[in-house]
Amino acid sequence: MKLLPILLLAPTLAFAGPFVEVGIGASVNTHNNCIKDEYGCSDNPLGMIAVGWQQGALTIQAEHMSSLTEKDPGLNVISIKYRYTFEE
Repeated sequence: MKLLPILLLAPTLAFAGPFVEVGIGASVNTHNNCIKDEYGCSDNPLGMIAVGWQQGALTIQAEHMSSLTEKDPGLNVISIKYRYTFEE
């Protein structure tokens, strides 16, 4: 399992419409569970960019994440997310 902390630059207020996210992060990867040439085993640092649409709690986005120092194909993800906020 990989842990991937990412710093995102995104608004925190409720927003409806298109958005762009840009971030950098570090892969917390132990080489005990990763073969170096295996897909997804890039070294640090990692870059991320996403574009999408948010309407209330529903978000649809396309995201690309890859190493900033190596030439790798990266990871492309299309996701649909629903955010539920617990209020007091």
